[in-house]
Amino acid sequence: MVEDGIPFCRQCNAPQIRVATAEAIAPGEMIPESFSPRYSSALPSAMFDWPHALRAAALAGLLGVILVVILQQAFALAMVTAGFLSVYFYRRKNPFSKLTTGTGALLGVLSGIFGAVLVAVPCTLALLSFRARGENRAAIMTALRQQLAHNPDPHAQELLEYAKTPEGFTLMMVVLMLVMLVFFVVLSSLGGAIAAVLLRRKQRL
Repeated sequence: MVEDGIPFCRQCNAPQIRVATAEAIAPGEMIPESFSPRYSSALPSAMFDWPHALRAAALAGLLGVILVVILQQAFALAMVTAGFLSVYFYRRKNPFSKLTTGTGALLGVLSGIFGAVLVAVPCTLALLSFRARGENRAAIMTALRQQLAHNPDPHAQELLEYAKTPEGFTLMMVVLMLVMLVFFVVLSSLGGAIAAVLLRRKQRL
């Protein structure tokens, strides 16, 4: 046995080899305090980001209304496209968010509500204005009369007569606004659900 502090063996002159043993490192000392995992922000999030969702839905609703004005006859296609765009805009801002069919439908509903409001507000203001009120009312009554002209139901004529009164015309416009809201919401939610399915399938490929 070679004594400590002697570099060579006294019998064979062989050099003494010293092996340093690693000291135990406490778990808290292995990672510096200043270390911050950058990958944590890239983890998928199941939380629904409402601020981004509302912005995406508002933009999609605006584009949907523009498409309605441009396409006119393709009203359903325009609103389905608005729902699709709401999911696309939301996913572009939140690429790691958990996108389900329900989430896509919700985004579509929000875009449909925004679109309906964007249409309802100017229509309401136009009806309330003194000058446009008579012109718009005459045009609406003419369209309603044409729709009910070939209807044999006696209640249809009663409805037409009631719509000529100020109270009946106001009620009819409220009903039309509600019907428009339902169509906007249903069609845009369908577009949002379709977008969620397609984008989720694309991510898996």
